[in-house]
Amino acid sequence: MAEQDDSEGGGSVGLPQFLLDPVGVVRRRWRWLLGVLGVSSIVAAAALALWPDQYEATARLLISSQRIPDEFVRSTIAEGVAEQLNAMVGEALSRDSLVSLIEAHGLHHKPGGDVAPETLLADVSKAIVVEPEKVLDTGVKSPGFYIFAVRFTWHDPSQAAGVANELVTRLIDSNLDRRARQARLTTEFLRREAERAEAALKEQSAKVSGFKEEHRGELPAELATKVARLERLQSQRQALGLRISEAESRLVTLQTTGGEADPRSMALSEIESRLLRERTVHTAEHPNVLALERQVEALRKEMASQPMGGGWSPTQRAVVAGVQLEIGSLRQQLALIEGEMSELESQVAKTPSREEELNSLAQREEVLRTSYTDALRKVKEAELAESLELAQQGIQISKLEPAMPPSDPKIPLWQLCLGAVGGVLGLVAAAGVLLELTDPVVLARSELEALTGLSLLGNIPRAH
Repeated sequence: MAEQDDSEGGGSVGLPQFLLDPVGVVRRRWRWLLGVLGVSSIVAAAALALWPDQYEATARLLISSQRIPDEFVRSTIAEGVAEQLNAMVGEALSRDSLVSLIEAHGLHHKPGGDVAPETLLADVSKAIVVEPEKVLDTGVKSPGFYIFAVRFTWHDPSQAAGVANELVTRLIDSNLDRRARQARLTTEFLRREAERAEAALKEQSAKVSGFKEEHRGELPAELATKVARLERLQSQRQALGLRISEAESRLVTLQTTGGEADPRSMALSEIESRLLRERTVHTAEHPNVLALERQVEALRKEMASQPMGGGWSPTQRAVVAGVQLEIGSLRQQLALIEGEMSELESQVAKTPSREEELNSLAQREEVLRTSYTDALRKVKEAELAESLELAQQGIQISKLEPAMPPSDPKIPLWQLCLGAVGGVLGLVAAAGVLLELTDPVVLARSELEALTGLSLLGNIPRAH
């Protein structure tokens, strides 16, 4: 028999009828619900009594950008705030850092007894939170200004504050040490590169100096001097040629004086005149000059070996001998001049090729000199950047607000009680629903018709 009519129950389609009558559920299941309420209340009370208070201490970091503009000193550390913070937190949350933190603040003593080291490390790591905080909007953009909160939650408020402050100090020290180390490593690397560039430059300079020493006289810088020297030697050679011709003419005249005239004298004078004209026009290597010189020399030898004049006096012989010595001396001077000219002409001919080789070496030296200058400039900039980091003038991290021991736990008692009450009531409600589902009761006319397959003729109202 149904306890209420469809009209009284509301007849909502799709919902069990007992959900529409919570009072009826309590009236039917009050014994079970009372038991569940009592047991869950005892459990909740015990949980509240044993629930450890957790205190959250918060310290704040201020991260500001570099104070000195980049155009004055360029930093050698190219990293943003995110990379910098990640590196700091990574070092601060490393295993060694956490172990020393636990030992320094006695975090291994927890309520209920000590825990395993690995579990303690995991608990401490989870209790640390580093997150950005919203900066008050003043209408002025300051992209180089950030505030981060360092939070640590623990059962002891003093330990929570001490650990939070210690974490801030370690983050700052870690950042300073890491940036100083990176700047120092960069400076050392650039200094080694500068030393290698200097060694390469010295080696190339030694090659250039050795080349100049080896090919002295064939270098482009000496070309003008060599050409001027050649011109002077050419003039001296022509002058010596004229003096030799004059001396030879005097010798022939002396050889023919005092006896009958030698008909070969006129021929010799004519040939010497022609030779003199050819020398004024052509060089000593010209075929006409060489041919006339051979004729003059042959004719003189013939006249010397077969003189046609009369006998010579001792004075004449002495004069002839003097002229012959003069001619020999002049010929030696001419031979020396021609040898020097030949050497100078050879050096001048080699100058273009030596110039190409020297230019190649000099260009390589200039490239190495430029590289060395750039390396020195980078070393100076790196040293300035290292000094900047040591002076803490780069991206700075400072303690904005220290952590104080919190007076209230992170979750107040009233919130815990409210949550316990909600949990107990929810458990009681779940128990009532479960009982109604496992032991259903016919509450509506439609349920009875569905259960029996018969139409209901009428119903009896509930007695009040």
